[in-house]
Amino acid sequence: MLSDIQFVSIVVLREQQRVAEVARYWLLARRFTKHEWRET
Repeated sequence: MLSDIQFVSIVVLREQQRVAEVARYWLLARRFTKHEWRET
């Protein structure tokens, strides 16, 4: 059985990982759309 502190730290780490992934994809998409917009 995990203690509250361990559980919270695990949840926070997982959330940070997900946020980092979303931010990376979002930045890639923004760069791509900017590039496309500049070309047309």
